[in-house]
Amino acid sequence: MNCFEEDAAEEEEQEQAVAFHPYREEEAASQISRLRRVRAERDGAAVAAALARLERDAREDRNVMPAALDAVSAYATVGEVCGVFKKVFGTYQEPVRF
Repeated sequence: MNCFEEDAAEEEEQEQAVAFHPYREEEAASQISRLRRVRAERDGAAVAAALARLERDAREDRNVMPAALDAVSAYATVGEVCGVFKKVFGTYQEPVRF
């Protein structure tokens, strides 16, 4: 018997112990409204330029942190920054191993 092996019932109990936050429609609507307001009020050209620099630096294997900071300082969203990284590097696919 492996001393590091856990009992299957105990392992299942640990997996079920994760609590998820409930989805609250009013909070989601508030966040969406705030996001729309930020996008309407920000300088779209500055955001586009910052995201283009971020993409260029990522493609050229440079340190992307300065460009990422410039992008968020211009009010680029986390989704927009992540979209640049996804475009350049793709999405990680965990290898299937048996």
